[in-house]
Amino acid sequence: MRKQNYSSDDISRLISGPDLRAKQFSQVYKQKMKHPGITWGIPEIDNVVLPMRPGDMVTIIARPGHAKTALLSWKGREEAHRILDEGLENKGVFVCSWETTSEEYAAYMLSDEIATVDRIARAKVPYGDMVRRATANAKLPIYFIGRSQFNAGFKTPQMTLDVVTDAIETIYEQYNVHPTMLIFDYLQIIPVPGVTYKTEQVEIATPWLKRLAQTVAAPALVAAQAGRRVDTYDVKIPHKDDCQHSSSIEQVTDKLFGAWRPSITEELNAEPIEVSPGKFVDPGNKNLLILKMLKQRDADGVHTWALDFNMRSRTMGMFR
Repeated sequence: MRKQNYSSDDISRLISGPDLRAKQFSQVYKQKMKHPGITWGIPEIDNVVLPMRPGDMVTIIARPGHAKTALLSWKGREEAHRILDEGLENKGVFVCSWETTSEEYAAYMLSDEIATVDRIARAKVPYGDMVRRATANAKLPIYFIGRSQFNAGFKTPQMTLDVVTDAIETIYEQYNVHPTMLIFDYLQIIPVPGVTYKTEQVEIATPWLKRLAQTVAAPALVAAQAGRRVDTYDVKIPHKDDCQHSSSIEQVTDKLFGAWRPSITEELNAEPIEVSPGKFVDPGNKNLLILKMLKQRDADGVHTWALDFNMRSRTMGMFR
């Protein structure tokens, strides 16, 4: 029999007898009453969507350019402000990106109606203003795991699942900070050594993200690419089975949302879109983001919202 790298005590932690299970549930339920979980901060959404709690996996699927990264960065910034506002110590948001650099992510955090993301990208915001913003932004407890232009030319490891786990443990050790939220962007480009096919890669990475959320006791927000089939739909909101390369995403995730920016795909002067019975919106509005809940564990799982999401300033509310 092959020797395993775990002890009998480790195995015991996987087992909950009747008495222990009742005790564990009671303690967790008491924590739920004390800490209501992380909401979206928009009443129309929060009235339907259960709060995000430790161990939850929340996935947003969309075609390229349809606000996956923007939504996650917006929510990460909102959560970081909540940590500050509530005076939570040794807590932070951990962001892991295989696509965005640290500097690009910083631009998302610094943006507003004056210093928009595109103005920052073009270096059109005065230097002094950006320094002041960056200094103030340094108070936000956001910890980024990913590439940096500052480290160009230096050796860094490939960001495999094991390396990301080690990076999270390093944040614990160096900063004494534990996450209230994990953000991963995006699922289909997480490298898995020794795996050639994308389908297998995603099949391995998806449950790993869920297990990590459970292990560190924080919800995980995950961006996932939707397949090209979505481009053929009249209403181009991804379906549950449109997660590119794998069906395991819709099976493992606790909440699944599809996102669509109609202004990217629809013709000028296109017919209004009905997002709910009797409610029509103009598809040409660049701030219009349609978000549909496709799945929700433990509650009703289908609902659609028309959101006013400014991609340039990373601000969001209901579309009126």
